[in-house]
Amino acid sequence: MDNLRAVIKNLFCHVSAEQIINEQIIYNKIEKSTFEQLGNSYIKGYSNDELDNMYSFWKSEFEWKICQLHMNKYRMVASDKNEMNVFDSLIAFDFAVLIEENGEPLCQYMDMLRWRDMIIPIEEDVFITSFLAMKDVMAKRHRRNFFWKPVIGNNNYSLNQLVSRGIAENHSHLKGAAPVFHLSWINLMNYVDNKSFRDALIKLDRDTLQKNVAYYSGYKEASLVLLWWQAALIRVGLFIYYKEEDAEIINYIVSNLRDVNRLRDNVDEIQALINHARELSEFSDYDYAISEKWLWNNEKSHLNEKFSGERHFMYRLFYDVYTSSDDYNIEFQLFYAYIVIKERIRGELIQSNYLVGFDNFKRFQDRKDVFVEKTRLEPIYIEMAVRDTILNQHIVSLESRIAPKDTVKELYDKILQYDKWSIRNCSDDEAQKIKDIHFYVIHFIKEWDQGIEEEFCDCRHALKRKSIRKQAVVIAKLREEAWEVGSRIKGIDASSSEIACRPEVFAQAFRFLKEHMPEDSYQYSTQDEYFNLRATYHVGEDFLDIVDGLRAIDETIHFLNMKCGDRLGHALALGVDIDEWYQGKSNRILITKQGYLDNVVWLYSKLRKYNIQGYDDVKSYLKKKFDELLYDVYSQNNIEKKEYEFSIQEYYDAWKLRSDDPKLYRTGDFDRDWIELETWDEYAVNLTFPRNYKIRYNPKIAYLYYMYHFNKEVRKAGNCVIEVKVNTAVIKAIKEVREKLCDEIATIGIGIETNPSSNCLIGTFKRYDKHPIIKWYNNGLIKDYQKVNDCPQIPVSINTDDQGVFATYIENEYAYLALALEKARDIDGNKLYKRDFILEWLEKIREMGIDQSFNMNKTQ
Repeated sequence: MDNLRAVIKNLFCHVSAEQIINEQIIYNKIEKSTFEQLGNSYIKGYSNDELDNMYSFWKSEFEWKICQLHMNKYRMVASDKNEMNVFDSLIAFDFAVLIEENGEPLCQYMDMLRWRDMIIPIEEDVFITSFLAMKDVMAKRHRRNFFWKPVIGNNNYSLNQLVSRGIAENHSHLKGAAPVFHLSWINLMNYVDNKSFRDALIKLDRDTLQKNVAYYSGYKEASLVLLWWQAALIRVGLFIYYKEEDAEIINYIVSNLRDVNRLRDNVDEIQALINHARELSEFSDYDYAISEKWLWNNEKSHLNEKFSGERHFMYRLFYDVYTSSDDYNIEFQLFYAYIVIKERIRGELIQSNYLVGFDNFKRFQDRKDVFVEKTRLEPIYIEMAVRDTILNQHIVSLESRIAPKDTVKELYDKILQYDKWSIRNCSDDEAQKIKDIHFYVIHFIKEWDQGIEEEFCDCRHALKRKSIRKQAVVIAKLREEAWEVGSRIKGIDASSSEIACRPEVFAQAFRFLKEHMPEDSYQYSTQDEYFNLRATYHVGEDFLDIVDGLRAIDETIHFLNMKCGDRLGHALALGVDIDEWYQGKSNRILITKQGYLDNVVWLYSKLRKYNIQGYDDVKSYLKKKFDELLYDVYSQNNIEKKEYEFSIQEYYDAWKLRSDDPKLYRTGDFDRDWIELETWDEYAVNLTFPRNYKIRYNPKIAYLYYMYHFNKEVRKAGNCVIEVKVNTAVIKAIKEVREKLCDEIATIGIGIETNPSSNCLIGTFKRYDKHPIIKWYNNGLIKDYQKVNDCPQIPVSINTDDQGVFATYIENEYAYLALALEKARDIDGNKLYKRDFILEWLEKIREMGIDQSFNMNKTQ
């Protein structure tokens, strides 16, 4: 199966569309030389002889599978052609993993991880439509139901019963929750004359996220714009060919595809063909391919109707492919090119390049709605992100993250608009259910500091702090002035690149908003109608050093005054394999001097705070590094009070003050006179942390904090990047500190929002059974008392993050984890976990997820 998956990826993801269009590669005659060229580039660890054997095996296997599936044997087993058919490869995979139950396509549970591996680079519907077409060929019938979910489920009855009891989605970004590519493709195929689409594709071409290999001499990548036009021409041409039986259209398609200049000149003609196709049906308002009433009218709450045209288009072609002889057919050649182009463009919108790190994900995230926003599909985009997510699954609480706005009116209007779009096509009962289940969390955006180029050095992230204040006040005012709309917001968050922006920047805003209550709430004896905002925070997902990630989590807890019921988003630094992480970096990290200095002091101080014994040598090493870095960054740039010498404890105490408003220290001393008579400024000082309020009046500590923000030379020196070798003794100490930090988080009662698929794609681990969720919470999964006692038992939940970008559903996240744990083995090959225990563990997590929801209207 692994080899088959590699072959299909080569044939549909890595092959050149230009070669297909020019008939240098033929869909039913994939030559051994082409197979070897692709194999040498993309299938690692195979010699040419082994690739020859693989080719021969799959050629005969595909023929055998087809002949077994066809009762009347359209194809001959004894074929002596030294070629393979690309469409047969799909069937070999489809019938190994897919089934149909009660009219719904499903993946067999035990093949869910193989399925996941394939639907990252290739759209689900390619496999599903080919599978259903072959099934219907065998049954000699034609299908009319194309309304299956954007992400299909599995046939594990016990697991399906578990999720049917209700699940909470506690980490979902609104605009990442819709089926991003499905809707984008509909727009791209219906509006080839859209200038904004063209500009967006040109921009994507400059920053392509899929890097294909030049697997043959003369290989070159066609522009995304050209591929877009080619796909649109193939689609509309084949649609008209089938609808009107117009054979001449095929010649028109081919001649334009093979003449790039002619294609560019004929874009208006292609759009005219699309407009003509739209006129052929009264049901094709969004997509001309929705050409029949039965493709438009889904009686089940109108779910997933927008995709039926594209699905039927592919199904129809696959049906003809599988009922044809093995002779060459130009329509099927064009269809092959269409699929290859479609997957190439999809690869720029769905994260499928397997690169690690948040920056890679952010580039996908930032482009997710470029072909939907401000189009006729934008309301549907929001509808599918909310309504369809709820109705397609067993969601009892859906938390949508949205960005803040700069005015009350903007935020008010946006929430009303989202609420309105979310219940399009809903009955009154459905609308009320969705409003009860769905709510918003405002996530501030982390951004890079704009630098210190000015002659006067303001505090770090000065502009961002002003922006955050403005947006935080807007949220509070909305709650004051329009509670009916303001109450739709249940919590606050901060997301995007955490390397760019530390928790300290958001500290005052979090304190201000978490304590905020509308003024008239205090006249009531009960405050059931009003509520405080809850807090979550993206942290520990992306970091330059494990210690850096752990320190960010610690800062989040203490600077943002996290308490029981608050949550951390991702928090991978708390659970990734520390040895593997450092080994992957050859035990060397690249980090700024300021960051490394902070990490050294933090680790040293935590070893002391947690009273971790046996690390005197490590503490001496860290103290030495502190002295070196302090001189490089601070001491040699201290031109005002050269008589000061700073201890590591004083530096640590100064670090504790970073959640205070920097303006209180801009004279070099702590000066409360800077506090103004506004509610915002009441939260300028963190009254909860540090516990010793008086350290602010220690002149050396206050001065260190002043230099951290306002000394231009300190900031320049601190921004210098250095390479650091991390020794094994330090790594061992980091493990000890992390264990204590996990215990502290569990004791407070702070939850962790896990996002398995997101974490596997962004993080350094690639297997679901390696996800740290089992390190944080194992109650029910393991019956060994000592192992359960040793685990911190941090409250956790399972979520999706951006289900559209990652092509997943929360119910599938449960399945991926369950199956991965079922398959996990120890070094002797024995199962690590029993299925019943896995289900018991997931049931506890399901219940915890509901308990951790910020929504007071949730029902179980």
